[in-house]
Amino acid sequence: VKFHPFAPMDYALDGLRAGVFDVVVSSLPSTSSLKQELLLTDRVYLDRQVLVQRRHDPHFIREAHALAGDSVWIAAGSPLRDRIRNLSREIGDTIYIMSDHPYTSEHLVMLVAAGEIPRAVVNEGLARRLAAADTLLDLSTPVSFTQFQTWAVAPSDTALRRTLNAFLASSALPPCSRT
Repeated sequence: VKFHPFAPMDYALDGLRAGVFDVVVSSLPSTSSLKQELLLTDRVYLDRQVLVQRRHDPHFIREAHALAGDSVWIAAGSPLRDRIRNLSREIGDTIYIMSDHPYTSEHLVMLVAAGEIPRAVVNEGLARRLAAADTLLDLSTPVSFTQFQTWAVAPSDTALRRTLNAFLASSALPPCSRT
């Protein structure tokens, strides 16, 4: 087994599509668009996306619809792009997506904490772990419903997906719950 740490997400997903990698173990929401292009495992856990912002920001966002006409930062190549686009359609206004940078979700949370960017959208479990040491960060604004998080397998490797699903079903992983 070879592990290849990666950043950004599009590097990993492109490598999966090109046959460089066999599996991407990461927080990937089980979305219809991802299911159309990759094989996804059964659910690994549940999570949702939240807006990470500073508590005392003069433009503090309390509800997702208040993002109309505003910008959010997401990790480059992240499947969260689809979620933000859907939210933009749901509220009937543009949400500008900033993702033309090499940052991971972890980097984005740190940049918000440092005041370098105003807000980012990341998975809540990750945001909670990173924000535990920073009382200036607010994670109270959800931008999605709770979703199944999965791993991705190369599109032609159904045998590997079956093996991973059997592992997930029989492993000591706790039952699906939000992290």
